[in-house]
Amino acid sequence: MTAPDLSIVVPCYNERENIPLLCRDFTAKYPESNAVAVELIIVDNGSSDGSAEIISNCMAEDKRIRSVRVEVNQGYGYGLTQGLNAAKGKFVGWTHGDMQTDIGDLGKAYKAATQAKNPRQVFVKGFRKNREFSKLIIAKCMAMIVSLIWRGRYQDINAQPNLFERSSFDDWGQAPKDAAIELFAYYRAVHSGFNVIRIPVEMPERLHGQSKMNRTLADKWKQAVSTIRNCLKIKREFRKAGRSPV
Repeated sequence: MTAPDLSIVVPCYNERENIPLLCRDFTAKYPESNAVAVELIIVDNGSSDGSAEIISNCMAEDKRIRSVRVEVNQGYGYGLTQGLNAAKGKFVGWTHGDMQTDIGDLGKAYKAATQAKNPRQVFVKGFRKNREFSKLIIAKCMAMIVSLIWRGRYQDINAQPNLFERSSFDDWGQAPKDAAIELFAYYRAVHSGFNVIRIPVEMPERLHGQSKMNRTLADKWKQAVSTIRNCLKIKREFRKAGRSPV
């Protein structure tokens, strides 16, 4: 089998109701007749809700869907890196499995990357549009804080999707096992001299289940504090490894 052009990695933890929707959406938006060969890697990140059976059914319906099983959940970042390790595509990208992001956005990201002057040095990241005013203000404030800490220009730091050439993943080294992996990937791309391309995306409401994050003002405050701590930690670790010029 020829290696795919693009590998889409989606870590899922107890998302059995959303996984069939995700797979149908993938098959519809990336038909096998497409000129771009795409594979979907669903990471069953230690789920306990029977997700494995649902994923198996999806794989039987579309042979381009593969699964990576993490027996014990060790964090979002750990699950993501297991999926990236298994990816066979020239480009790799990831997004969330809660259907609050459009899997079709990875196709837009791939197009943006391959049309760039130097695709090997490109990092594509979403930029959420049409957001509620309160959420927009919070996102902008966090971006300003992160930009000050990292001495650069960073926007919508937690937006999905993320995409880059697979070969650059081999240089990641030890990545965070938790959600800080999003910050890690963004910071590493900027300070490796990558051309960061932003594509506009929308974030619909979750269809099934309930988010465990940002449900209350207290949750938002905790995430803000956690983000600042992670930014400082990532910067410190890059400096220690001699990889950061700031």
